[in-house]
Amino acid sequence: MTTFSGLDPAAPAFFARLARDNTAATWHAHLDEYRDRVRTPFESLLDELSGTHGPWRVFRAQRDVRFSRDKSPYKTHLGAVTRLPGGTVYSLRIDAHGLRVGAGMARMAHDQLARFRVAIDDAVSGDDFLRRVDSLPVAGDGLAVTGGRLERLKTAPRGFSRTHPRLPWLQVKGVEVVARLGTPAWLASDQAPTEILRVFERSRSLTQWLDRHVGPSHLPPERPERQRRT
Repeated sequence: MTTFSGLDPAAPAFFARLARDNTAATWHAHLDEYRDRVRTPFESLLDELSGTHGPWRVFRAQRDVRFSRDKSPYKTHLGAVTRLPGGTVYSLRIDAHGLRVGAGMARMAHDQLARFRVAIDDAVSGDDFLRRVDSLPVAGDGLAVTGGRLERLKTAPRGFSRTHPRLPWLQVKGVEVVARLGTPAWLASDQAPTEILRVFERSRSLTQWLDRHVGPSHLPPERPERQRRT
């Protein structure tokens, strides 16, 4: 384990260069830089966060291009996720623009989505959800609530009215609180874990609702999308 002293300020520049020239030649020419100045500090940050939010899984650097028109071989970011017992998924990502922090259920499994829609449909839990979304300290804090990372439905899901008062939330396939933090000065210091935990805490009102009304999926994973840290 390496003592965390901050993310390397060179990490965003590494991904900006990779975005401009996403080739095996560029990747291998700068592989030592990736290991020493990007991945190692990032994993040290995850170790610091594991006491309260962990264990983490790190995404592999190579893209799965089998079903994509974009055949670029490498991801232009480094990301990791952890799923707590209640079902909430926390995520970190570093890319050319800096750090992105997420908390919620951005990609709900089928059984989670079914429970989410029932809770949104219910007058009590649905209105409570809206109050929690409205109460999030988004102004000036860089926080935003999104409908997850999957394309939303164009109409109401089967069994729900097209005039439902909470229709926009019935159409999403996930919910996530996102903070795009960029490259603040603390990112390159040992204060980064503390600042990230503050973001997690600010999202707690919504993640508590998700844990209570949606919870973890009880279905087997569709495919192994992430690799376990070694």
